[in-house]
Amino acid sequence: MNIRSLSLALVSLFFVCSLSSCAAVILGGAGAAGTYSYFEGKTSVSRNISVNKAYAAALKACKKLGLPIEKKSKNLSEASITGKDGDRTFWIWISAENTVRTKISVRVGLFGDEPASQKIQDTLAACLTTSS
Repeated sequence: MNIRSLSLALVSLFFVCSLSSCAAVILGGAGAAGTYSYFEGKTSVSRNISVNKAYAAALKACKKLGLPIEKKSKNLSEASITGKDGDRTFWIWISAENTVRTKISVRVGLFGDEPASQKIQDTLAACLTTSS
């Protein structure tokens, strides 16, 4: 295989991957810490923190936002918080992706309220930066 054929193959592969959104994985992987996704009514973000730090920040965020907590639980690899935002229930799920990375998901209301979920995520992130 000559250099021209190899170059054409690599360019074609890159083009195909970029069309299917694989380029971000190839070029950057999961390095997009702090990038939120909204799927199935939840905002989710992965951060380079422990479950313990994420849980403490989530509790602090709920207190800061005046959200009453009805139920909370935590173990070594995951945690959850349930409470009320007015007449709607909110959920915060925290799960270890590995030893140094944690996924935090938030849902407000039965079908999800993206702005309200994002507000909790933003406040949680602010609590992480002030406690570090």
